[in-house]
Amino acid sequence: MTLSTEDQVRDYAKEILGFDEIEENINQGTGQITTFNQLGFKEYSDKPDGWYLPKNMNDVAIILETKSEERDISKQIFIDELIKNIDIISSKYKKTIGILYNGKEIAIYKNKELIRVANKLQHMQ
Repeated sequence: MTLSTEDQVRDYAKEILGFDEIEENINQGTGQITTFNQLGFKEYSDKPDGWYLPKNMNDVAIILETKSEERDISKQIFIDELIKNIDIISSKYKKTIGILYNGKEIAIYKNKELIRVANKLQHMQ
């Protein structure tokens, strides 16, 4: 059995979360081409794996960080990367969700606090 690459995990997560759906007043998507700067967070060249950014800044913003299946998402370096991305979106949004996902394991942070959730990725709603 081959392990999923980061790209495969990101594509799978995009479908499950619904980041590929078109919604009015929402900027959402996945990839490693778009920078935070292009998403409206000036001076950040970091590239998130996935994002859900409502036009209404009082709504919940979601940031996705994916890793390949072979990666251990409990490693501090990956958590730090997600927290840094949450910090970036927190400059505009008060309510944030950060998702760290490797295709098997999931860690969800609500406003930078790790929360208990189902052990399976589900639609963002």
